Amino acid sequence: MLPNHSTPPEEIRCENVTDEIIASYAAQGYILAFAEEVMRYDLSQALPQVTLPIEVTYALWEPEQTHDFFRMYHASFCERPGFPDWSEAQWIDWTANDPSFRPDLSMLAIVQEPVVGFVTSAEDEEEQQGYLIQIGVHPQWRAQGLGAALLARSLHAWREAGREAVILHVNSNNPGAMHLFQQLGFMSIARRGKFIRRAMEQ
Repeated sequence: MLPNHSTPPEEIRCENVTDEIIASYAAQGYILAFAEEVMRYDLSQALPQVTLPIEVTYALWEPEQTHDFFRMYHASFCERPGFPDWSEAQWIDWTANDPSFRPDLSMLAIVQEPVVGFVTSAEDEEEQQGYLIQIGVHPQWRAQGLGAALLARSLHAWREAGREAVILHVNSNNPGAMHLFQQLGFMSIARRGKFIRRAMEQ
């Protein structure tokens, strides 16, 4: 149901989107403008093992590496719908100035010299679980198992850090990423979304 406003809000955020909720809001003049799956990996289960045909090394988040993290973020997501096109300073501030950010669990994937992928991490201390903020692979290096390798390495690192589970969010319009996460053992536990009034749709 709508919040108790004298004037209907232009935007409503929902933490548990279902077909019934979509239908209910549609009847009140709202459409689902954005949705993402909340996915969880239980670290008590067997962790994935990923073997690659290429040698990959990993580098943790350090001040001298932040530009490479940003480059991988931009290359990985710039063609996605709704890409914010932040500056390097904006993205680094959004990522690293969050108190929950874990630079020791954020890493670059490197093949010989080129940086080819990245993952950034934070943690939810209250729930005793890790959170993968973003994970991406440069378009020229996709379809070689690097995304799976980054995920597997992150899961192993979070188990070593003593966490019980790892959470991530993935846009519902990104089936390729969702398929990868499901293949490695992530389970969808909820769907979040943003509804907007039809009058706003242009």
